Amino acid sequence: MKVLNIILLVFGVVGALLLIAGCVLIPVFQWFIHKKIEQSVVLKNGSDAFKHWKSSPVPVYRQFWVFDVLNPDDIVNYNATPKVKQMGPYTYSEIEDKKNVTFNDTVLSYLQPKSFVFEPKLSEGFLENDTFTSVDIPLLAVGTKVEHRSHLAKAIVKQLLRVFGPRRLFRRRTVKEYLWGYDDWLMSFLTQRTKLGLFTGPTGNGTDDGKYEIFTGKSDTSKLGDIVSWNGESSLPYWTTKECNMINGTDGTLWHPFVKKKDTLYVFSSDICRSIYAKYDSSYKLKGVINVHRFVPAEGVFASPKKNPDNAGFCTPKGNCLDSGVLNVSVCKGAPIVMSQPHFYEGPRYSAAIEGMHPNKEEHQTVFDVEPYTGSILNVAKRLQINVFLKKLYVLNDTENLHPTVFPIIWLNETAKISNSLANELQAKLMEPIRTSRILQFTLIGVGGAILLVILVIFAVMTYLHRGEGSGLLAEEEPVDHSEPVDHSEPVDHSEHSGEVADNEDA
Repeated sequence: MKVLNIILLVFGVVGALLLIAGCVLIPVFQWFIHKKIEQSVVLKNGSDAFKHWKSSPVPVYRQFWVFDVLNPDDIVNYNATPKVKQMGPYTYSEIEDKKNVTFNDTVLSYLQPKSFVFEPKLSEGFLENDTFTSVDIPLLAVGTKVEHRSHLAKAIVKQLLRVFGPRRLFRRRTVKEYLWGYDDWLMSFLTQRTKLGLFTGPTGNGTDDGKYEIFTGKSDTSKLGDIVSWNGESSLPYWTTKECNMINGTDGTLWHPFVKKKDTLYVFSSDICRSIYAKYDSSYKLKGVINVHRFVPAEGVFASPKKNPDNAGFCTPKGNCLDSGVLNVSVCKGAPIVMSQPHFYEGPRYSAAIEGMHPNKEEHQTVFDVEPYTGSILNVAKRLQINVFLKKLYVLNDTENLHPTVFPIIWLNETAKISNSLANELQAKLMEPIRTSRILQFTLIGVGGAILLVILVIFAVMTYLHRGEGSGLLAEEEPVDHSEPVDHSEPVDHSEHSGEVADNEDA
């Protein structure tokens, strides 16, 4: 019995130690992994994080779909409901390599020029020399710009357009011209731009959108990638409130580590001249191996001030607000440009006004798929639609019959998705150590708990047996002899007492 007690005691101590070790290692391993990840994500010369940030190892593509206007004459002459047909995608590989990177303690500055190369094999039969009919944006920009000038200025411009025209509101051009520019001396003279097209100037091929200054995460990884300034300014000059002019968040290529589902993630986009914010949507396993959290733009981002009063500052001029689903960026683009999600997704009033709009979440919502430990964006689809604001303008005869309309021109999808090889590399470097540590922790807890449970069961059984012996329930019974007992004492003479008995009875 003593030997058994000693064995149980030894195993009990071992089980308790294993259980305690497993419980203690949970916060220890978490702290260790936390520190290792923090060290690995900081942007510093020579680190993998810096190398991948500076020149993305993930292929980036930009796809374009254009809207071919099917009834331009009916729109101009009768204010008919616009009918459009989507053409595309026209796919370009996007080459990103940050330049002029300069470190200054906890911040760094850089330029990010982008170059585009047409990919015919990824364009599903569509080519850059395809033609389509759409709004002549430079002409519309000129008409809008002089609308509030003097009558003399408007008359001069109108005469120029008549003499060197006629200039029609809708024109047919190639996709390449519309995207990357064409020559038109009169429009160049009136707009003061040498090349006319949607993606010329700061947004053109081989150009950058300005100088960024961001936090490296050196002193605080929760600020990793957050923009300190853009083009030397810490706020924007376009909007009517301080809050709307704030530059919040990152450029959308990375976020801070340890992203939680409850977090709100901010992104600044020079394309729409403002910051937006994204909320958690769902989780899934990317490539079947890496758990990611999907974040999407929050409902309130493009809501009208009636639904989200914080958006009142995006109404320009002040108080001149559009309905939910669109953003007027004329003030920063120098032309009557309105941004929205593709096919006016989440803008039902505007999608209903154009025949050919088919908004749906799967194709038209912007998504950011974030690996929660490192904050790395492993899959992204930035989706945006460029529209123009049409209305009656004095110098443009083709607008005489028009009612105010937000008119779709083109939509784009900028995508980047981690490759299988990089996914496996991340799995090996990050996820395997985390999984191994968890297996070790729970193994220790499981083995220790199992040993203690077995000892507890043995102890309970022994206690039960011991109590049984004490109460006699399990004691050995002596044999019982049911025969009559034999009396070995001397015989008794009953005659002497018989009289006494009789006397007593008489009494």
